[in-house]
Amino acid sequence: MNLLLSELFLMVQKQKDDTDRMNLLRQYKNELVLQMLTVNFNPTAKWLIPAGIPPYKKDPNVPMGYQQTTLMKELRTLYIYVDPNQAMAQNKREMQFITLLESLHHTEADLLCAVKDKTLEKMFPAITEKLVRVTFPGLFFWPEPKVPMTEQVANAARKLRGRGRPPKSASETTLEEV
Repeated sequence: MNLLLSELFLMVQKQKDDTDRMNLLRQYKNELVLQMLTVNFNPTAKWLIPAGIPPYKKDPNVPMGYQQTTLMKELRTLYIYVDPNQAMAQNKREMQFITLLESLHHTEADLLCAVKDKTLEKMFPAITEKLVRVTFPGLFFWPEPKVPMTEQVANAARKLRGRGRPPKSASETTLEEV
């Protein structure tokens, strides 16, 4: 069964708990799912397309499955919009992106724009970075975001750590000290 990526993410969104979401993402795991999740949550991934939704003609009357292409078919060409080493004029790159959006189903086009702008969590709140990290361990090569330490936790850590050298145990004492 070939689902559009937007259909899969909608199914994940409708699941009751994270275990069901994880199982569904693992069941439909493919290169497209992994790439879109990685690009969305990777803080260093920069798209060469301006932020926001480009001015493309959205056709909501086209039923799913009757669009010209899918994100899965276009996955191999998405590097054009991310790789700065591509020798292409910026206006040509933006026009190709608009053409791509117009050839996709409108739900996949919206999803691609959300991934480009790193706003997938606004579109599908159930798909979080934490869920993806647990579902696909080792997918992300960057560290988890650090939670700032509160003053109370810092004081508790200092008390546990103590100051200076720890006291000697009975086996470490010498005859001179006794």
